[in-house]
Amino acid sequence: MNAVIDEMSVEECERMRALDYSGTSFLGAMEELKKLADDYCVCTGLQGVITNLTCEDETDEDGEGEEEA
Repeated sequence: MNAVIDEMSVEECERMRALDYSGTSFLGAMEELKKLADDYCVCTGLQGVITNLTCEDETDEDGEGEEEA
């Protein structure tokens, strides 16, 4: 999921977070799924997906992404 989110624009991430999923936002559903998954030690990467989905675009002023060390 993170590979897909990494390719999404900020606007696409905002729309994804706001999508209605069974009466709640997609982000809310993901957070609920994480709580349930934590009880059973499954889907251990969900927090990273949630964090990635909620972060702003990591491009700097010249339009290029930050370089990793």
